[in-house]
Amino acid sequence: MSEDQRQEHKRGNQHWIPQLDDEPQDSPSLQVDTISRTIIILAIGIILGVAVTSIGLEALADKLDDLVTGFISLVVVIGIVSVWIVANKNRILKRIFGVSDIDLGDLKGRSFDLINNFSEKNYGEAEKNVSYILSKVSAWYVWFNFRRWILIVFQALFIGFGGLLGTILLFRQNLLIEQQTKRLDKQNELMENQNERMDQQTYLQEADRRSALVFRMDNTWNEVDRELKLDVGRQRVRDLSPELITRIVTLCEMLRPYRYLQGGVLSKGELSQERGQVLISLANIHLDTNTMKAIFEKGNFRYADLSGVNFRKAYLKGVSLSDAALQQATLQEANLEQALLTNARLHQADLVGAKLNRANLEGTDLSRAVLENAQLQGANLSGARLQGADLRGANLSKADLTHVLWSGADLRGARLDGAIVHDTWEQALSEPRPDSIIGRTELMARYALDTLGGEDGPRFFLREIQRFKKI
Repeated sequence: MSEDQRQEHKRGNQHWIPQLDDEPQDSPSLQVDTISRTIIILAIGIILGVAVTSIGLEALADKLDDLVTGFISLVVVIGIVSVWIVANKNRILKRIFGVSDIDLGDLKGRSFDLINNFSEKNYGEAEKNVSYILSKVSAWYVWFNFRRWILIVFQALFIGFGGLLGTILLFRQNLLIEQQTKRLDKQNELMENQNERMDQQTYLQEADRRSALVFRMDNTWNEVDRELKLDVGRQRVRDLSPELITRIVTLCEMLRPYRYLQGGVLSKGELSQERGQVLISLANIHLDTNTMKAIFEKGNFRYADLSGVNFRKAYLKGVSLSDAALQQATLQEANLEQALLTNARLHQADLVGAKLNRANLEGTDLSRAVLENAQLQGANLSGARLQGADLRGANLSKADLTHVLWSGADLRGARLDGAIVHDTWEQALSEPRPDSIIGRTELMARYALDTLGGEDGPRFFLREIQRFKKI
């Protein structure tokens, strides 16, 4: 061996350790590390995602303690295994690669020896040197990557489990908020039920107080019966004394409306059944008209419950029945002239031939009521609901019909001369609709829209065409 070769061989035997910090940032090794780290984290994320999808967040939230215990156990196991591998590094490397250390300092000398072996055709030694170099490099590479992969695995585990734990905790928080919201809704429902029961109790107490007036009402009717039997007033006239009339008026005023239970549920509006009973009694004992006028002049029958009552041919002139319940009542040929029926409920009431001249029916519900041949001269029907009402042959002369709801009403043969209407009357008649007024063709042929000036602007009313031509 020459002097140069011996110097080179001496330098080759010097200890050589690769410096990892000297690797460039964009080296293939770092790129592989990055890709490997990404793949591991992605794999753990996929595994956790599949677990969450198959098991469900709610099930995971219920097993949060088990998850934490499992994660800690996994970290401890991996840590113990890693420590054991590090402690037994030499033995493991010896068993796998045939070398007990990963020092690469002698690889340069071995490489020169390998070259010399080939040049001297010493293939046996060359094979040994090749095997040694491969084992040494493999052991170094595996151990070097083992340390980095351990760090990557721990990092991926903590990141993945941290994300899953945060999601589960957020889900549990939302679940608790949802449960709290449900409990608050339940509490509000219970409070509403409690308030409803308190309202019922309050109104039932009011009803009990009203029942205390029954005794006074019985005494009043006993006195009425006594006066009629003894003919206290004018001879052979069914009249009452002024004192007894005052008692009846006072009694009606005391019988104020209230809500009461209907099938276990409070009625929607306040009504007075007792006022209705008083009016029914007065209508059925056939008192003198002057006595009835005196009672109706001062008596208050508002909010009376008269649903389905039979007042056929009853004398109710001037009676105050605002907001009363008269749905499906029978009022055929009843005298309701100048009666106050504002906002009353007369849905499906039978008013055939009833006298309603100058009655105030503003805002009254007369939907599907039968008003055939009824007398409504000068009546105030402003804002009334007449959908589907039967007004055939009814006399509506000079009645106030502004803002009336007419859809489906039957006005065939009705008299409307001088009736006050809205300025859109002709337009409403001329537009055919499924719910148009029945008899609109006849009305357009008989009546024309006219105007009359006033302080509040022009008023629109209907004038009969033939009479207008005669004038």
